[in-house]
Amino acid sequence: MTLANHSNEHMIDSVVVASNRDLSLLDGCLRSLEPLTTRNGIQLIVARAARPASSMPRLAEQFPFATFLEAPRESSIPCLRGLGLLHASGRATAVTEDHCIASPDWLDRLSAAIGSADVVGGSMDNAQRGSVNWGAYFSEYGLFSPTRPERFGGLPLLTGANVAYVERVRARVASWAAQGWWENRIHARLHEDGYSLRFARDARVLQNSQYQLLSFCRDRFQHGRNYAQTQGETQPLAWRVARATSAPMLALVLTARVARASAALHRGAFARALPFTIAFLASWSAGEAAGYLSASAPFQS
Repeated sequence: MTLANHSNEHMIDSVVVASNRDLSLLDGCLRSLEPLTTRNGIQLIVARAARPASSMPRLAEQFPFATFLEAPRESSIPCLRGLGLLHASGRATAVTEDHCIASPDWLDRLSAAIGSADVVGGSMDNAQRGSVNWGAYFSEYGLFSPTRPERFGGLPLLTGANVAYVERVRARVASWAAQGWWENRIHARLHEDGYSLRFARDARVLQNSQYQLLSFCRDRFQHGRNYAQTQGETQPLAWRVARATSAPMLALVLTARVARASAALHRGAFARALPFTIAFLASWSAGEAAGYLSASAPFQS
């Protein structure tokens, strides 16, 4: 199943921002999006986990060019994406997160690319300095560097922090995201169902968060655990034990893949941040091992 050819001028009609972080990050994100969306009359939707709820009227007043949707304060990023996508309209919708700053030609690049695919994911760069911040960037977004190969294996690897969906898949993505599905699971399912996915390296956003070593290690561990629990919930015990046993090697494999994808663009920063990158990827790997062992095994009679 492929997208029919047609004019892709200004094909992105709506943008969704998933937001559950500090308001200062959201401010930077919306400032970068304002000229991109207002110039072409593009719908801008912010699905915000209100912390506190009293901030919502102030946000609406401060950013009148955006529509704000209030969500429970504990809402996850996937659930916020789902909420925003449910309210989006038009031929295609771009999705990003509040810690991202869009490049000036971001929507133009996505619009140009999505004329040839049902799902287009852009690249990620880094707006912050310091070795811990670089290590966090490489460990979380290094595989989406503008210099990476288009494919890692058979399925294009696309980040949910910089992606666009055509109208025909938007409702399905919204439904799955609302159930808590992360983008890797959603994109794999779309690929299985015959939809086309493409990496657009020139459609760039920059991650703008600052990180602390221990807190981001905990974050990576939890994300790795959640990922493995999702992957292992339909698998037998022997499969899960095998995956958990191999998890310690995963940090080295991922480090090599990140180096291949992004070291050429930021060679000096990559070398300086390497100990932190490995620490964050090792935390993810440990989380995977724990997740595979704690996943619920399918019932077998």
